Amino acid sequence: MITSISSWALALVLLSAESSSAFVMPTSSTHSILRDSQPTQLNAVTVEKEESARLIKAKRLLEQFTEENSDVGVAPPAIVRPDTATSSSFDLTAEVPDNLWANGFLDGSDVVTRYAFRRGVKIAEPLVKYDPIAAEKLLFRQPTKWFVRNVQIAGPLGLWAAGVVWDLALGVPNNRRKRAIQLQKAISGLGPAIIKAGQALASRPDLLPSEYLEELQKLQDDVPRFSNELALATVEEELGVDFDSVFELEQEEPVAAASIGQVYKARLKANGDLVALKIQRPRCEEIISLDLYILRWWSGIYNGIFRLLNRDINVQSIIDDFGELIYREIDYIAEAANAQRFNELYAGITDVFVPKVYSDLTTRKVLTMEWVDGFRLTDSSSLAKYDLDRRKLVDTLVQCSLRQILENGFFHADPHAGNLLACSDGRLCYLDFGMMSYAERAQRNGFLLA
Repeated sequence: MITSISSWALALVLLSAESSSAFVMPTSSTHSILRDSQPTQLNAVTVEKEESARLIKAKRLLEQFTEENSDVGVAPPAIVRPDTATSSSFDLTAEVPDNLWANGFLDGSDVVTRYAFRRGVKIAEPLVKYDPIAAEKLLFRQPTKWFVRNVQIAGPLGLWAAGVVWDLALGVPNNRRKRAIQLQKAISGLGPAIIKAGQALASRPDLLPSEYLEELQKLQDDVPRFSNELALATVEEELGVDFDSVFELEQEEPVAAASIGQVYKARLKANGDLVALKIQRPRCEEIISLDLYILRWWSGIYNGIFRLLNRDINVQSIIDDFGELIYREIDYIAEAANAQRFNELYAGITDVFVPKVYSDLTTRKVLTMEWVDGFRLTDSSSLAKYDLDRRKLVDTLVQCSLRQILENGFFHADPHAGNLLACSDGRLCYLDFGMMSYAERAQRNGFLLA
């Protein structure tokens, strides 16, 4: 509260010192972001001279104070292009769609993500959202495609299920590890959506025995790779540059491969920085859309069965929620925005590290981030080698998680072992910001009162 009052007082002082000056909002290389004025504090102004840095700062402080001390919703930021602005005035109340800011507005300026989130955007939305109705209309007219895909999915999973039943019928002992490996291999070859489902099962000890959990955890960063030729071609197509003119691979093969993409260790030729280059799988969105349609169709069958049994279980809504989450994950622009927001909120916590995003080298299918040397929290030998305290790392994770959920509401929704690294200096590094969530104020209060 004291900090807020101090910010408010400083803003008033700066405003009074500059009240006689007209101003023009600064612009970035591609867009100008102009924040809405508060009617009771900022009146319409005349644009004749360039706005001073002090007045810009004062306005931001005053806006921050107003927003943090008001429960009233605020409209999203207006976007004004230099070529459409007149020399006499700006429309300070113009509105744009909530998700427009995400369309490539990652130019490195502080205004872009910070004020977009502060204006009511809770989580960065993908440019292409999951639409089950539209997908159903499209795919229903292509029965051959989804019939073949049904067979592709049912075949390996059916063989695994038959093997489990066979073991139970014959009383075959100690065969659980073999069946777990069979399931892991079957899932790893079925595409992003099915692999995501397998990753979710890997964190459910209440559903699966330990042998299955250990094998399915390999799906987090060890699934079949796609060719380097396809990966580098994707980078060149997305960024519009020759790969060798921008990047130099430190290793020819990817260092990790997960459900949606694979990661290369590379070096920027411009400044020598080491980066993690995350490249999306070919036809990723197309395959996910088809798999979600099939899962949704089968879930509708199960909903009918549950209704006959007088059970109120809506499996289809679970698939729809899953679809929304995975569509967020396949948009790397949204992930980059979430990473920047997470960094702003939590990188200041002691022993927490968030890698920076290279926004000018990021698109929907290519994500470039700072390279981080580290190891998993389950890697006992590396923890011992660097004399790191496992309890301290876990305590850092717990404290940061509590602040995410209870203080700000913006939290990492997928903190499995593959998305957390222990750095050699003892810091805990968060990775992969594709799956984020937000706890509303009422929910946070509920957690505290529970």
